[in-house]
Order: sequence, then C-alpha cells, then structure tokens
Amino acid sequence: MVTTTATTMRRRRRTRPARTRGRRVAVALGWVLLASVAVVAVAGVWTALDALRVRDQFLTAARVLPQLEEQVLAGDDDAVATSVASLREAAADAVETTNRPHWVLASWLPGAGPNVRAVQTLATTVSDLAEGALPSLPEVVAAASPAALAPQNGRVDVTRVAEAAPVVIAADDGVTSAIEALDAIDRSALLPQVGDAVDDLSDKLTDLRLSTATASRAVQLIPTMMGIDGPRDYLVLVQNNAEPRALGGIVGTVLVLRVDGGAFELIEQVAGNSIFFDQSVGDLTEAETALFGSQLGRYMLNVTSTPDFPRAAQIASDMWYAERGVAPAGVLSIDPVALADMLGATGPVTTGAGVTLTSEGTAQYVLNQIYLDEPDPARQDLFFADAAASIFAALSGGSSDAQAAVASLVDSSDAGRLMLWSSDPREQELLAGTALSGSLPDTEQDAVVGVYLNDGSGAKVGYYLQAHSTLAVTECRPDGSQRLRLNVDLTSSVPDPETLPAYLTGGGAFVPEGTMRVNVALYGPPGGQIVAVGGPEGEMPVLAQRHGDIPVSLITVTLAPSESVELDVDLVTGKQVDGPPTLRTTPGPRPADQTIEPGCAATP
Repeated sequence: MVTTTATTMRRRRRTRPARTRGRRVAVALGWVLLASVAVVAVAGVWTALDALRVRDQFLTAARVLPQLEEQVLAGDDDAVATSVASLREAAADAVETTNRPHWVLASWLPGAGPNVRAVQTLATTVSDLAEGALPSLPEVVAAASPAALAPQNGRVDVTRVAEAAPVVIAADDGVTSAIEALDAIDRSALLPQVGDAVDDLSDKLTDLRLSTATASRAVQLIPTMMGIDGPRDYLVLVQNNAEPRALGGIVGTVLVLRVDGGAFELIEQVAGNSIFFDQSVGDLTEAETALFGSQLGRYMLNVTSTPDFPRAAQIASDMWYAERGVAPAGVLSIDPVALADMLGATGPVTTGAGVTLTSEGTAQYVLNQIYLDEPDPARQDLFFADAAASIFAALSGGSSDAQAAVASLVDSSDAGRLMLWSSDPREQELLAGTALSGSLPDTEQDAVVGVYLNDGSGAKVGYYLQAHSTLAVTECRPDGSQRLRLNVDLTSSVPDPETLPAYLTGGGAFVPEGTMRVNVALYGPPGGQIVAVGGPEGEMPVLAQRHGDIPVSLITVTLAPSESVELDVDLVTGKQVDGPPTLRTTPGPRPADQTIEPGCAATP
C-alpha cells in the first residue's frame, strides 16, 4: 500500500503540470476569442461608419450617371469630361474604402457578408466603368449618329466608322461585363437598401447598353456591308402590300443595289413576276409546303409568303443565283409605306415620268391609285421601279435631313417594313435578334404571337382590307406560362367592283370580282400551343402545323365587299415566360391597328 500510494503521488506530480498547461492554453484561447470578438465588433462598427461615406459616394454616382447620358446626347464634351472626372473620383474613393482590412473581415461575417461583398462589387463596377467605358461614350454616340451615317456627296464615310470600331466595341464590352457582374450578385441575401442600389445601377446600365450594343453592331456591320473592302451587290425586294403576303406583300420589283466604299447606286431593276421556275430552287420543308405551297420556292413574287425573313431572303438569293449565276451579298426588303416615310427626310421627289411623290400621298398612289390611272401592268411595273429609284437617289444624294432619315429607317424596321439579311454568316449573326433581321422568335421565354396574311384572290384588293388584332392575357399560371386570348377582326372596304379595273379586282379569275380570299396564318408562342380557333359559327377547322418549335394554325377567310369576319383564338405560351406578350402582324398599307393588354409581369 505504501508503494502504491507513493507511486500514485508521483503520477499526480507528473500530471499536474500538464493540466496547468491545458488551463493556460484554454485561458489563452479564451483571450484570443474575446479579442477576436472585440476586433470583429470594432470592424463592424468601423465598417458601419464607412458605409455612410460609401453611401454618399454612390449617391454622387447615381446623380452623375443620368446627367452623363444627357450630356453625351447633347454633344457637350466639356460637361462629359467633368462628369466622368467626378464619377471617377467618387468610384475610386469607394473602392479604396471598401477594400480596407475591416471591410474584408466584415465580408466573411454571417448576414453582413453578402451585403458587404455586394457593396464592394458596386464600387468596383462603377470604378471600372469610370476608367473604361464611360469616357468613351461620346465616341460611341458619334460613331452611330445620323451625322456619321448620312451620305456626304453621295458617300457614307465608312473609314471613319471603321476607325471608331475598337473603342466602341470595347465600351460595349465594358458595359456588358458590368451588367454580368451585378447579375451574379445573389439578391435574396441582401438588405433592401443594398438590393435596391444594385437593381438601380443594373437598370441604368441595361438602358445604357441599348445604345452601346447598337453602336457596336453598327461599327462592325456598316464598313464591311457598305463595301469598305470592295463593291457588293444587294437585292432590294420592293413589296406591294396591295396583294398581301406574310411579310407585307408580293415582291413587285427587284432592284440591284451596288455599294462600294460607302457609295451606293441602283444598277438594275426587274419586275418580280419575271423570275419564276418550274420547280423549287431549294428544298422546302414539309411545313413550308403545307403552309405556303411550292410557290414559295418557285416564284420571286411569293418568297415573302413566309413570315421568316432570313428564310425568304435565302430563297430570293438562291433564285437570283439560279437566274443570273451570281449570288448577292445580301437581301434588303422595303415597302411603299417605308419609302414614303423616307420622303419626310428627303422632301418631295419627281420620278422620271414626271410624277411628284410626297410623304403624305406616295403609299396610297403606289398601292392603289396607280391601278386606277394606269391599266397596263407593264407600265405599272415601270412606275414602281422608277419611284423606288428616285427615292433611293434622293436618299443617297446627301440632301436629306440625316436625323429624320435615320428615324424613319428605325420606325420602318420596328414596323417590319425594312429588313436586312447578309449572306456572310458573321454579319448575319450580328443582325440576328434585331428588329432589322425579321427573324422568327426562337425562345420560349418570349411570348410572341403572329397574325400573318397571304392573299389568295390574285388581285390588288388587299389595299381595302382593314385588320385589327387584340391580344390579352387571361391567366397567369403557376409554371410561368400564360393563357392568351387573341381576337382578329378582318373587314373588306372594297367599293363597288364595277367601278374598279379588272387588274385590281382580279377579273374573277380565282374569286368573284371584289371578293377577298385571305389565308390567315396564326403563329402561337414558341413552345406553346394553339388550343382552339373560333369564328362566327363556333370552332373552326384549321390546318395545324409546326414551323420549327412554333405552333401554326392556317385558316382561309373569304370576304365579300363590306363583309367582316372575327376570329377568336385561345393560346398557351411556353413555361417561364419573361414579360408581357408581343404581337406581330403583316405590315399593310396603313399603320398596324392592334391592341395589347398588360401581361402577368404588369399584373398587381
């Protein structure tokens, strides 16, 4: 027992220092933790105080950004320089503040961390813009301005546009990168004040990118497409809306437009009905044949039967190659309404035949009055070509109001009256997705509905067709899809057929004189479906097809003079639709008559 007790005591003496060391370590760790808590607390307070300063810097930036855009558009370069300097100073101060050690420490704190990191991202984003894209805005605007694009002495200065390209593209890339950086921030973890600041800057940059993206496309497309590397020949399809086709009207006239070093001239004019083939020049899909017939690939008149302009342009190009052995560099489409709008910029022009064309009366004369005044179709074709050539000559001569000319082209593009396709894949990729491309929607997130008209009467009575369409959302569904209701009202205002020439009425070749036969192609949203189509006597039989991923219902409507037909269409969009629905219709002799009621995004 004595031995055991002595041994135990020795063991206790040996273990006592170890326990003491453990207690010392624990005490030290405790002090470290307490110190860490204190440091974190101090860092939090310090960060909170700094946040007030950063807020003031962001308020400065928020005030300067809208002013900067106005100054750029006004061409006030001195004010732009002052605003950029103010923005750069505020942004640099915010970056320096938010990169201090206590901010870095606070960025790892639960709860506060995501907000701190978001503020740091905001500061860096504004700083990058102030050092990169924003000082270049005057050059961006100047490169795509009407003054830069207007012909001077019959020529656009494409060299100047090409020289501006690197700066303009870099500015757009900078704005795009800034938007992507803000989009990567998880809004769900942010305080309302921080989230609102992120959203506000993102919205401002999204609006700004509308300008920078347009300018970037312009400086990449204009020099090459306008012949900076040598002459290019384009087909110009002049559509005649008096005989409707899905994209507007039959191709009444084909012009060959040559561009070379920024100068352009019309070098050839042929009637659209002079180009036709016994067999299709290319392979049509089963859906195309079912919806538009083999005429789509056989007659230049009918290439606009499809509402997909890139496809129509490719077919027109193939026809020209089959006819002439030369492939055009691209295809441009325009109609008399767009040509008339151009006259608002050029002023009245006089054709070779001595007819004076004005912005107010040209569309009516070309689409209707000419048939009443001139019974010979061959002379009508000559007049159409002469009128188009006269307007193009006035536009290219440099005497037009540049601002008004560009505005008219933009309006015509938005209305589907001006479209452009390039045979160069890279150029076409840049055009894709713009209003100018005239392409069909290709994503389910866009609730795009189409009402396209193809005449089946073989006459020019389409001038008297009154069309009104209404599109409304009837249900916002849990999966993000929308149920839509489309109403299409078609009315014939054809006067007494006996008072009209046979060429205008069709002479009874396909339908009784003065009667309209219209093939209505209803295009549902991509990835969606057309549930039902109703008419005056209830549900109507339709030809159901799919144009790619787009559901299509084809209906033939016959209208006697003064008769009306109303169609009611029930549709469902694809899932996760982004925003309200969009309605596209065949451009007619008059501005589109349509109503779109608010979608789910606008519903409280």
